[in-house]
Amino acid sequence: MPQLEDAKEFFDETFENLDARNSTIEGKEFEGCTFIRSQFSNASFLRCRFLDCRFENCDLSNLSLKNSSLRDATFRSNKMIGINWTEASVLSFLKFDDCVLNFGIMSGLELKKFVIQNSIARDMDLTQANLSDSNCQKTDFEGSRFHQTNLSRADFRGARNYAVHPVENTIKQARFSLPEATSILYQLDIILDS
Repeated sequence: MPQLEDAKEFFDETFENLDARNSTIEGKEFEGCTFIRSQFSNASFLRCRFLDCRFENCDLSNLSLKNSSLRDATFRSNKMIGINWTEASVLSFLKFDDCVLNFGIMSGLELKKFVIQNSIARDMDLTQANLSDSNCQKTDFEGSRFHQTNLSRADFRGARNYAVHPVENTIKQARFSLPEATSILYQLDIILDS
């Protein structure tokens, strides 16, 4: 099994049970790589590039992504608490499934066609982010901030605990399901009768 110190570039490699907690991984390029059951908590990816990579059952909590790029990255069943995603230089076509993303910062990011499904995304900052055409199904957004967020054509069916103000956010053609969608009406300061 390859080690991160072995080279600067890795293609189609599988890394299992890596322990890179509190370490700095600098200037590495990963293409088509898979990381399984690895520990990256409190680590730094500095000027790294990830293209078409998968992370499965990893702990990436408090990871720093300074000047790194992630394109077509898939995250499945990961713990990813407290990541400031705005530090990355490029984020495109990210997919999160069954992940914990609490306390993450994605404010102002271009996240078109973003996928975050079956996940827990509590207390995230999504202000001024572009989540148009995104899949946010079956995700718990309790305490997350949506302000001046573009949610055009986003799919929130089965999502819960979100507070999306229809005037402060763009929600044109977004999909919501009942009963959670009534929370949008409560933001309008109207009286609902049954």
